[in-house]
Amino acid sequence: MSALSKFVARLADLLKEDSLFLASELTDDDGLLVLTEDEVGQPVRKIKLKDVPAEARVIKIDNFDLNGRFVQTGGGSDLGKRCDYVIVDAQNSKILLIELKLGTKSSGDRQQVVSQLKGGRAVIDYLLALIAHFHNENIEVSSPQFRYAWITYRESTSQKSASRDNGRDIDSPLRIKNAQKRPYSYKKMVR
Repeated sequence: MSALSKFVARLADLLKEDSLFLASELTDDDGLLVLTEDEVGQPVRKIKLKDVPAEARVIKIDNFDLNGRFVQTGGGSDLGKRCDYVIVDAQNSKILLIELKLGTKSSGDRQQVVSQLKGGRAVIDYLLALIAHFHNENIEVSSPQFRYAWITYRESTSQKSASRDNGRDIDSPLRIKNAQKRPYSYKKMVR
């Protein structure tokens, strides 16, 4: 059994039902994975991905709520930030961290998105540590297995076009723009 298969097997022991899903549970009638962002005061946004294995696990990282209870999250601190979703794909041995943004100038810059992706990576590392300490399983997940994506729902016309980043480095996430227009290939995102 691969390391990611072991990780996937333990996720149900760690996470609540509203935070962990099979990819097949979040697909539409066309078989596309639908990721939703629902922020107060904003319209609901849906991003569609094709080619996601049905057995992949989708973690809604936004549900990992710190709310300043333990670490310093106020005063501009990045410590409480985290990305929106993580897809754990044992079949292709990849973990894709995804940050969804509206795409307007006020919806964040690269550094803010990178901080959110780093927060998501920290949550994954925390889950791996819980498994190691409480289940006596040391699951090794290496950096080459991680991919990072910054997906925007729409872009203002003044913003530049496609990203040259490949998403393999957390400081250079793959940038996908105007995601409301068409589904994106998951396979291309994790290659």
